[in-house]
Amino acid sequence: MATGVRSGVTSRPVELEIDSIAAGGDGVARDENGRVVFVPRTAPGDRVAVQVSEEKASYARAIPISWSRNGPDRCEPGCALYAGCGGCQLQHLTEAAQNQARRRVVGDALARIGRRSVAVPEPVTAGPRFGYRNRISLTVRRLADGVVAGYRALGEPDRVLDVPDCPLAEEAIRSAWRSLRKGWGTDAGALPAGTELRVTLRGSAAGRVALEVSGGVHAPDGEGEGSGSPTAVAEAIPGLESYHWTDAGGQRRRLFGTEAFQDCWGAFELQLGPGAFLQVNRHVADVMEAYLDDRIGPVEGLRMLDLYAGVGTRAMRWALAGAEAIACEVSPDAVACGRQAARLYGAPVRFLEDRVEQILAAVLPADVAVVNPPRAGLSRSVASQLAAGGVRTLAYVSCDAATLARDLQRLGDGWRLAGVQPFDAFPQTAHVETIAWLERSAARIPNGGSRAANGGSSAASGGSGERA
Repeated sequence: MATGVRSGVTSRPVELEIDSIAAGGDGVARDENGRVVFVPRTAPGDRVAVQVSEEKASYARAIPISWSRNGPDRCEPGCALYAGCGGCQLQHLTEAAQNQARRRVVGDALARIGRRSVAVPEPVTAGPRFGYRNRISLTVRRLADGVVAGYRALGEPDRVLDVPDCPLAEEAIRSAWRSLRKGWGTDAGALPAGTELRVTLRGSAAGRVALEVSGGVHAPDGEGEGSGSPTAVAEAIPGLESYHWTDAGGQRRRLFGTEAFQDCWGAFELQLGPGAFLQVNRHVADVMEAYLDDRIGPVEGLRMLDLYAGVGTRAMRWALAGAEAIACEVSPDAVACGRQAARLYGAPVRFLEDRVEQILAAVLPADVAVVNPPRAGLSRSVASQLAAGGVRTLAYVSCDAATLARDLQRLGDGWRLAGVQPFDAFPQTAHVETIAWLERSAARIPNGGSRAANGGSSAASGGSGERA
């Protein structure tokens, strides 16, 4: 029988049957009164004894104690730390069951929050189920009796679980993390001093590694007791290309190696600054971009907006294919990387370093806009400007189904939701990437709409397939 997380709660155990998986990865059951109960590390079909750990008027949370029956989709997790680690949520489910859960989460959010009825297909998968992450961030905490370094513990966000290895990461990152732990010395003395640090490791397609540390104190030139030793860090990690440290005030210093980190993304060689964002799953990212290209179709002569663009590789592809491409991104590191790559490849992209809220009115109208906002989704300002501003076709790339559904409501009824496609970009976790494809009839485009809406090219809405 399956085993799971135990707790110190003392309420009388009750037995429940798990019906489905919720958005955060917990199993969903109902108690004898019909109240929803969320239970982590459970699978549909499980019959499990639980202890209630939190009670609300409309729902409760519980801790699994023992299983009398396993559901048909339960499997053995691939990581020995899974039972207590908060980094993953779905390792105990088969691949098919994980994707069924993601599909249901997207569909439920669109129906319940977005008031949209749309068929949600199976998530698109690509690449390995483990070893896919090109970036991981961990917490290093110095305690009275030593150092713990890893992810937050399951159900205990204030506690750090020591994680010597993470099988979700690409092999170069796993090796770098093991080597860093082995070589950082007593009390992790090779790193900056301080009670708690944030450590991020990024890997390239060629197997090189970049290290970023945030927090703590680093004496000038690494001098002074407990101040950190960049040399020791560099010696500990074979293949380390760059090492940056950011202090509590947000000031960043390069401690070792190159200022930029070289990686290949699609057809482009990039010089990435520490703050530049890329998708963590390069395999699924390629499939998502192919989906977008296929759905958009020919772009020559179109005005295209890449909003929340990151380093702007999408806009560079458009520009090289003959589109008027504009990329907006707030991160200086990402914009610098994008501009450098655009010059290298001769892609005439117009990069705007600013918040989308500040520049959107100035770049509308457009034939096609692709938005890829952070988990919080679109602000009301951006949604209202898109609703009023003469965009014919809108592709929304989302990492949170709930905010996607909310934003579809904010965008108003002037759009037709022509398709939704989930992508399994984060295997073993409850997260899902989704592309929503929205089209606007010419009759609903405000005066001054895009060239396609006013009789120009209509290729932007003539592609096939689904988006991610």
